[in-house]
Order: sequence, then C-alpha cells, then structure tokens
Amino acid sequence: MKKILVYILFLSIISTAATCHKPCNEPNYSFETGVKFSPESDSLHVGDTIWITSSIPNPVLDNNSGKAIIYENANWGSTLIISDILEFRDSNRGAVADFSYFAKTGSIYSMSGTDTMNVKQLSYQENISGYEFKIGIVAGKKGLYILTIPDNPYLFRKGNPKCGTANLVILNQNNNKHVNLFEDKWGPLSSYDVSHCYCLKVY
Repeated sequence: MKKILVYILFLSIISTAATCHKPCNEPNYSFETGVKFSPESDSLHVGDTIWITSSIPNPVLDNNSGKAIIYENANWGSTLIISDILEFRDSNRGAVADFSYFAKTGSIYSMSGTDTMNVKQLSYQENISGYEFKIGIVAGKKGLYILTIPDNPYLFRKGNPKCGTANLVILNQNNNKHVNLFEDKWGPLSSYDVSHCYCLKVY
C-alpha cells in the first residue's frame, strides 16, 4: 500500500511539473522608432491624402541594454488618435469619421470594444529587413485636427505575452508639427504630446 501511495505521489509531481510553465528569464526591452506625416504642410484640401509612415529594423536596438534584439512574431503596432481641435475640451471631440483610410503597407482598422470615434488601430507589416507601415488618410471634412500616435507600452511576442515584454516609443520625426494650430487655441502642449502629435487644417 505504501509503495502504491509513493508511486501515485510521484506521478502527481511529474504531471504537475509537465504542466507548469518555465519561469521567464528574458529581460524586458525598450525600443524606439519614428513616424512621419507627409506632405509636411499645415493645411490641405478636402479630398487630399496625408501619408503616415514608420519603419522598424530587425534586429532592433534595445535601449535598456544597448544590444540589437531579434523580436519577431510580436504585436508591432500602435493607435492613431484623431481629435477636433475646436472641440478638444468636449468629450465628443473624436474626429475619426472625418477621414477615410487605406493601407499601402501594414494595416489600419477599427477594433470592436474600443472608442472608434477617437481611435484607429495601426499594425506594422513584417518584411525582410524589419517592420513597416504606410497609411493614407483622406480628408473628408473641413476643420482643425490634432493627430497623435502614442507609444505602445504593451509590446509582446504572440503566444508569450508575459515574458520579455517591451515598451515601443514612437516619436514624430517631422521638422514642423504645426502645434501652433492647437496651442493658439488651448495653450502649450506637454513635451510628450509635442513629440507624438501632428496638427493640420483642412479647408
């Protein structure tokens, strides 16, 4: 009887060990990339297209360690937030519906369960050299707009969302972001907002 109990206990330990996940020994990362809006103009006509482009090399530099990291099969992406400047202090300032969208590389889409009036989802496309997107947005209504692509602090490899996660910093690389269109109305933007936004007038 004692041998049977020992045998059952042994099988139980083996079974538990087989179903447990290995501890995560991979560090967390910090990546940085840029985004550009073109043409770099403070105004455009209804029907005009503004292009939003970004690329990430593979391997990509980890700012925490200074090493190049191969970070494949991950949720490379962010969001595009579009707000009506004139209605910015109103809870209904979202202006996603004032534009139409298409993707040349990567994808732009609306995700159910999110605030689709304010936000579109952006996703990079993997290629030989890394990841990139090229998104066209077509102005459909006159107005003043602020477009923001925030950082993605929840970057992870698909299938293993709790190990080796990363913060993806996405900085606007335009020389002129036309933030005066916002600041003339509402005052100075934060340094974070200035480094992530782009303002334009549609007429």
